[in-house]
Amino acid sequence: MAVKKATERAGKLGVTNATFIQTDARAMDPSWNDKFEFVMIFDACHDQCRPDLAIKEIYRVLKSGGVFAMVEIDGTSNVYEDRQTFGIGCAAFYSASVFHCLPVGSNTPDALAMGTMMGTKKGRKLLLDAGFNDIKIEKVPFFDFNVLYLAKK
Repeated sequence: MAVKKATERAGKLGVTNATFIQTDARAMDPSWNDKFEFVMIFDACHDQCRPDLAIKEIYRVLKSGGVFAMVEIDGTSNVYEDRQTFGIGCAAFYSASVFHCLPVGSNTPDALAMGTMMGTKKGRKLLLDAGFNDIKIEKVPFFDFNVLYLAKK
């Protein structure tokens, strides 16, 4: 449904240089080597069973100089530290993680089960392990709890 809606909206707006698809992020089309200039994940990396494999695939399909943008919650994976930094509001993110993100992200025997508050250290490590070495992590001014990872191939 989301792909259909996005495609319809892009058509109405006259956008011709974007395509919306649904695929297995861990095993994308083999013909996509070095094909894309930009790939984005918005608040969904932590939900995947194997985000490490998905990010390796993203690295593979990006052209040299291509950019991967990933928006995630600015957590630390440490409840105490997150409470000190974000106050009581972080409880909502941990609740969402326990009741949605972790169950979704633990559905395979080899799942990493990262969860909503995986944190920037784990996020950076996922990117480094995939092959990215030009990584920036920026605060998102219009989403107080989010950070934007920009990783260039």
